[in-house]
Amino acid sequence: MSDVAVLVPACGDLGTKTLGPAPLFSGDPLALPVGGRLAIDLVREFYAGALPNAQIVLAIDANAFDRTIWRPLAGCTWIDVGPTASICDTIQRALDHLDETFVVVNPITTIPTACLHPRAAIGLGREAIHRERWSAVVFDEQGRPSFHHRDAAGRGVGDRPGFPFTGLLSGPRDALQRHLARIDGTERSDLLHLAERLHAEGGCEFVFSEWIDAGHRETYVRSRQAAITSRAFNRIAIVDGGTLVEKRSSERRRLEAEGRYLSTLPPSLRHHYPTLHHSGPDGAGGWRLVQEYIPFPTLAETFLHWDIGPNAWDRILDRLTDMLDAFSHSDDPVFGDGSWLYSAKCRDRREQLRLEVANGRLTRLGPLLEREFTVNGRPMPSLERSMETLIERLQPLERGLRLRRIHGDLCLNNILCDPVLGIVKLIDPRGREDLVTDGDLDSGDAGLDPAFGDRRYDLAKLNHSFEGLYDAVVNDLFTIDVGDGVIDLQIHRPPNHRVLLERFRERILRPTIEEETAAVLTASLFLSMLPLHAEDADRTLALASIGSVLLHEGSMRTITGEA
Repeated sequence: MSDVAVLVPACGDLGTKTLGPAPLFSGDPLALPVGGRLAIDLVREFYAGALPNAQIVLAIDANAFDRTIWRPLAGCTWIDVGPTASICDTIQRALDHLDETFVVVNPITTIPTACLHPRAAIGLGREAIHRERWSAVVFDEQGRPSFHHRDAAGRGVGDRPGFPFTGLLSGPRDALQRHLARIDGTERSDLLHLAERLHAEGGCEFVFSEWIDAGHRETYVRSRQAAITSRAFNRIAIVDGGTLVEKRSSERRRLEAEGRYLSTLPPSLRHHYPTLHHSGPDGAGGWRLVQEYIPFPTLAETFLHWDIGPNAWDRILDRLTDMLDAFSHSDDPVFGDGSWLYSAKCRDRREQLRLEVANGRLTRLGPLLEREFTVNGRPMPSLERSMETLIERLQPLERGLRLRRIHGDLCLNNILCDPVLGIVKLIDPRGREDLVTDGDLDSGDAGLDPAFGDRRYDLAKLNHSFEGLYDAVVNDLFTIDVGDGVIDLQIHRPPNHRVLLERFRERILRPTIEEETAAVLTASLFLSMLPLHAEDADRTLALASIGSVLLHEGSMRTITGEA
C-alpha cells in the first residue's frame, strides 16, 4: 500500500470555456480531450508508470453530469466533494477524505510530464513565456522567485516572461490542509496562492518540465504539439520552430513506402497532403521522413469531442467527396486483383491471431475462436467460423478490379481538418509495401504502382470510423463486460452521430458502394486487425464484437441501438 495519493481536482463546467476549435460536446472535466484521448487517460497512464502504487483519486461533483464510466475512469477512486466555488475548495474537501500522508495535486487540465513525488514541489513549465490567463513564477537575476497570479495586472508583451505554473503541487497532506485553511476569498480560485505558501514554508523545490495544458485556448496549439505521441513503429517530433514534423522509424520498409508514395504523387493530388521535405535513410539503419506540420485537429478528435455544427460537417464531407473523386481520376485504372487488401490479409491475420492465442497473449479471446458467443444478447458464430465466412464473401469482391490510386488508410485519425474553414489534409498514407524493394518498384504484379488499390477500401476505412466507431474504441471510450461466452459492449457515440452517419452514407458511401458490400469490407477491417491489438484484451474483444456484428447483421444496430 502506497503512502501517496494523486489527487485530480475535476469539478466545475468546462462548457463555459473556449478551449479549442469549437465548443465541447460535454462540459464535464472528465470528458476533456487532448487529441482523441481523454486528459484523465493521459494523467492515469503517466502515474501508472511514475507512481505505480499510488491511488488516483478524482475529486468531482457527482451530480453535475450524467457520466458513463469509460475505461480511462475505471480503477480510479472517486470522492464526491459536491458543488464547489473554487479549486481550493475542491482540494480542501477532498483532502479530508484521504488517509495518505503525502499528496500530489494534478488538476484535470494538466497533463504531467514530470513526477514531483517524493519531495514537496511546485511544477513549472520549462520555457519562460509571456503570461496571459495563467499564473506564473518569475525569477530575478539572483534566482529569487516572485509569484504572479492569474488575475493580477501587468499581463502582456511588456511584462517580463515567466515560467507558467502548471498546477502541479506535491507535499504532506497536513501541510496542504494547513495552508488551504488560511487562504480566503477570491484567492481560493488560484492554486498559485497555495504554491506560494508551500514555498514560503521552506523545503519546497521547483520542478521544470514540458507544459501540456488543456485548460486555455491560448495554449491549444502549444499543447497539441507537446501531446503528439509516437506510434509503436514511429518516433515523431515537431522541429524547425514548429513548422515541420519529423518521423523516424526502425521499421524502415513501412516509412520508406510512405516516402515513395508521397514523392510520386501526381500534381493533381499533392496539395491534399502536407508538403514532403525529405525522405531518406537516417544514418542508423532506419528511415527519416520530414513533412510540413499542419496544426489542425484530426477528424477523429473533432468527431468524438468537438461540436462544430452541421454546416461545418457538410463542408468537410463535401471536401472528402472531392478528394475521393480526385483520386479516382488522377491516373488511368489498372485491372488487377485486390486479395492483398482483403482475403489474403484476413488469412495472414487469422494465423497471427491463432499464434497470439497459442502464446497465451489473448486468453480471454481464445475461447471465442472455437465457440459461439453473444454480443448484447445477439448470438454470433465462433470467430473461426466468422473468418471463414468473411473470406468466402470477400473473394468474389476482390477479382477483376479496376485498381486506382488510393490513400490506403483513410481512417479519421489520418485526416486533419480546420473545422471552421473546412480545409482538409491527409496524412500517413499506406502503399503496398511488398511492391517496394530497395527503393525500386517490383514488377511482380504487372508493374503495379504500390499506391494503387481498390477504391472501396478507402470507403470502408471511412465507414469503420463513422459507423463502426473505431476511433472511440482505440481511444478507450467504451465499456465491456465479458462472461462465459457473453459480451455486453457499450461504445461512446457523439451526440450528433446518428445524423452525421446518415449524411456520410448519403454523400459518400451510397453513391459508390452497396451497403451490404460496405458492411462486409468494414467487417474485414475489424476482424483482420485483432492480432494488432493483442496487448489489450478488452479492446480486442470490442473489435471482434464489432466485426462479427457488421458481418452477420450488416449494421451496428445491435451495439448502438440504431440502424
